[in-house]
Amino acid sequence: MTYEGNRKKVDIRHLKLPSLWEVSIFLLLMYAFFFQYCVMSINSAMLFLNAINILFGLARLLTGAYKGKKTYYSWIIAFVFVSVLLSLVFGVSISASMDTGIRMIEYCLTGLSIFLFGISRDNSFRKVLFITWLSIVLLALNVLLHGTIVDYLGAIGLGSLNTNEMSCFFVLMVFCAFYLYGETDNKIQKLIIWLSLLLVFIIQIQSASRRGFIVMVFMIVLNIIFGVIPYSNQKNSRRRLIAYSFLIIAGAIAFVELRDYILNSTILGERLGGTMTGGDAARARYQAFALEQFKNHPIFGVGVGGITYLQGVYSHSLFYETISCTGIIGAVLMIVSFFKPVKELLVRLIKNRPEAYSNNRELYLDKVVLIYLFGLFVSGFAVVMIYDFYFYLSLALIATAIVLNRIKLQNGLMREEAI
Repeated sequence: MTYEGNRKKVDIRHLKLPSLWEVSIFLLLMYAFFFQYCVMSINSAMLFLNAINILFGLARLLTGAYKGKKTYYSWIIAFVFVSVLLSLVFGVSISASMDTGIRMIEYCLTGLSIFLFGISRDNSFRKVLFITWLSIVLLALNVLLHGTIVDYLGAIGLGSLNTNEMSCFFVLMVFCAFYLYGETDNKIQKLIIWLSLLLVFIIQIQSASRRGFIVMVFMIVLNIIFGVIPYSNQKNSRRRLIAYSFLIIAGAIAFVELRDYILNSTILGERLGGTMTGGDAARARYQAFALEQFKNHPIFGVGVGGITYLQGVYSHSLFYETISCTGIIGAVLMIVSFFKPVKELLVRLIKNRPEAYSNNRELYLDKVVLIYLFGLFVSGFAVVMIYDFYFYLSLALIATAIVLNRIKLQNGLMREEAI
């Protein structure tokens, strides 16, 4: 190759600068998961960043980008808007429902904007996953360097970020890590991903979140056994298969060796062993109260934010909060939001697997998405998500992954038919 040919390859005129939409998403994700907890919290910054991204999303909608797209993010949009509307009519407090509802709509529309960006062009989705992964890794590094804070109920967190929310961030990062793992063939990038998983695993133990620890172990083990190993094996690489098999064996040995330390020398071990904390007792009271409110208001619930309005704190459970605040109507929409994508993935993975997957990478990515959906479901037993940004981001990422993989599979089948 000539010098001119080499020069052309690195010519700045051939570099593609990020769009303003891309920059706004980068700032939002970095602020949401890292900056506000580890550097400083800026008043109304999330509101401003969400508003900017919503405007970009609405502009994209006007071009017809959402038209004809079969996506399960539509169900969570329906859940939010229907629940908020019914809360304003039937809720116990219009002001509480208004404040909470505006936040839910804000996060939901931001998730829609990120979904539209993810399907807009090649590599857009990977960029969103990478930024999310990076921001949470930076958060974990900060926790590793500066430690955590124990409050009077036994929860451990980082300043205003409590253990439950932080552990949900780490579970989201595990999803991003394994998805990015399937999208790259670079060995150095794969090694960095493994190191990042080790980092958040250590911090999860340090933060003493039982539910977060269990869900993280569950996701990592299932992704390795049902995702990484078959993916490597079907790429006809026996050395990789043997290496990952040894990795699992080494992990099992390490767990046995560290089990006594975890169970006997850490707060997490005490909690896994069944030790009750003030937080556990308080959570049981909150959920009993929420269940009682559902019995009194079964159809429409007490309105979003209603449990907090009535008892001063939410129920600490996605399921209790949903049925008590949004009633049967909201609960049905939430169930559909979870199980519609699960149904499509299971149909592809089980019934249509030989016909659907021409590329083993697509099979691997669908497994990663399905495992994260189940991880979110399990996380909901201890965490309220409907008021949190990361929940709508998670569902937007899941919807984007399903749509993109569906398109790839359809294109693959069309190519096979043409041949």
